[in-house]
Amino acid sequence: MKVSSEILNLKAYKPGMTTEEAQRKYGRTDFIKLASNESPFSLPDSVKKLVSEELSKTQIYPDPTCFELKKVWAQRFGCEETQLVFGNGSNELIDLLIRAFCEPGDQVLTGSGAFMAYKICAQAARVKTIESPMTSDGRLNLQDFSKQLESSWQCPKLVFIPNPNNPTGTYVPGTELFEFLDKWGGRDDFLIVLDEAYNEFVTAPDFPKVDFKNYKNVCRLRTLSKVYGLAGLRLGGLEAPEFVIEVLDKIRNPFNVNHLAQVAAGAVLQDKAYLEKVKTHICSERTRVESILTEKEVSYLPSQANFVLIDLKKEYTEVHEALLKSGIIMRPVANYGYAQHLRMTIGTKNQNTEALNSLLNILGHTKEESQGVSQ
Repeated sequence: MKVSSEILNLKAYKPGMTTEEAQRKYGRTDFIKLASNESPFSLPDSVKKLVSEELSKTQIYPDPTCFELKKVWAQRFGCEETQLVFGNGSNELIDLLIRAFCEPGDQVLTGSGAFMAYKICAQAARVKTIESPMTSDGRLNLQDFSKQLESSWQCPKLVFIPNPNNPTGTYVPGTELFEFLDKWGGRDDFLIVLDEAYNEFVTAPDFPKVDFKNYKNVCRLRTLSKVYGLAGLRLGGLEAPEFVIEVLDKIRNPFNVNHLAQVAAGAVLQDKAYLEKVKTHICSERTRVESILTEKEVSYLPSQANFVLIDLKKEYTEVHEALLKSGIIMRPVANYGYAQHLRMTIGTKNQNTEALNSLLNILGHTKEESQGVSQ
């Protein structure tokens, strides 16, 4: 049976190494996993209790419309219930957007160092990706995005703008984003998708707060896999004009969001104390990690996400392997064009300290120097 060249040549998304995989390969049980941008905190006990009680309903199909979750989400984020659709993680929504609004041979536009799922989903749908070069400091270049839109012989159908961006942790400031949106946000021949998976971790005062309702063709992706701690239950949401929601509702699989995910999401979205606890910890530890890297003269990209992209100044393989042997799992990002970097998720204080001490020793700092990384 013939398979299209796009599928045969597709490089599948490779998640970060799991703890179980590392244990099998290296024969130790004390791994610290800082590879997949997961939260170091489990769900609040009240949410766990609620989910546990709902296990008795797993023989029943979930609500296909996510009716209750829409009410909570709309109230939490200030949007209309009619402008919401949910997916099994935001990845499913990216895939649905491309399937719905692109035909084979069409194009999508994003950054060369942007989240890999855009390109993978596009290629799987026989859609081409225009990759705009990143700036020298690892940011999306929206001026180049505009040039691509102006010069393309065939206008891209979707423009993906991850803000902050994974894997760099960098962000597009408000002046640049609003200039872009004011120029392109009224078109009816393509959609602009703001992917804000990490926006809860932003502390930069010039980070843009976009009301997509002010623009004709702008959508916003959110995920509950990061700050809300639902990576294992998979829940992503898209806020978009109603015509976009109507189209996606036609093609998404029935019951695509499971019952436990709906229940947990509705509960955790209302727990402001939990959200503040996670945000405060991550931002504080991110600052501490970056300060230590600066002190030890290890290069990195300043981050507004729950991870830091560390520049090793050499090919990553040797350092990555040495970290694994010392019980630390970080994320290689060579497939994003950063072959000399490793991405470190912000974990607990103890996890971050152990990871940094291992990294500094591997990079050539003496043990005495590394003892400066205190608990």
